[in-house]
Amino acid sequence: MSTAKQASTSASPHHHRIIFFPLPAPGHVIPMVDMAKIFTKHVAECTLILTPLYTSWFESTINRSGLRLITFKFPSETGLPAGCKSSNVLPSRNHLGHFRKAINLLKQPFWELRAHNPEAVVSDAILPWTAISSAKLNIPRYLCPGISCFALSVERSILFNRPQQNVASESDPFLIPGLPDQIYITKSQLAQTTLPDGNLSELYMRVHVQEAEKVTAGYVVNTFYELESTYIKHCERDIGKPIFHVGPVCLGGVSKEDAAGTWQGIGS
Repeated sequence: MSTAKQASTSASPHHHRIIFFPLPAPGHVIPMVDMAKIFTKHVAECTLILTPLYTSWFESTINRSGLRLITFKFPSETGLPAGCKSSNVLPSRNHLGHFRKAINLLKQPFWELRAHNPEAVVSDAILPWTAISSAKLNIPRYLCPGISCFALSVERSILFNRPQQNVASESDPFLIPGLPDQIYITKSQLAQTTLPDGNLSELYMRVHVQEAEKVTAGYVVNTFYELESTYIKHCERDIGKPIFHVGPVCLGGVSKEDAAGTWQGIGS
């Protein structure tokens, strides 16, 4: 795997340095790019970590916004089919395990970020190992879940309480425990990755989320208080960490030119 390298730089008047590390997937990269633009505009010198595929999509808009860019080579030695360098192009969910292995191989180049002297790291919730690595580097790490506080509350309850194990069929509704509201869903409505699969992957995920949260400074969420005040407060009590609501980031000064370029690149 190639080492991390500076793809492009722009001068910044800010003194705070923040690194943003999204999962290589459109639904995760797009809002985090918008979030980094907001932080750059107001408080910090921000650097995005992207794989070459996403660098080609976002490089021009990143350069215009004053963001910095670091490119990590996407690991190819994990059994993924050729060209599968983003979660949205996997031919089937059977390759999710290979994709997870590839993402985990980014741990080593992540350590090289200490040369950039970041004051904080905002990383994707699907990259729990960044919390452990950041703690070892003595860099505060903030988790960006990529979903609303309501969805985060539901996801955490399902992951840790596993109420779906107490129903007999795919269509029987069950209560998601511990939420401010009574929310019922069925097994058939759950994402495949949320369902217990009888092997170590679910246990592995729970343990890693718990360990990551211990050394996470807080959550940065693409939401706003007037929309989710109840669930923002619930998440802070449940997780025991501050929730910073900074959304909706898509309205944070993103130009029509940048927005058009983003979707054109993803559709090409």
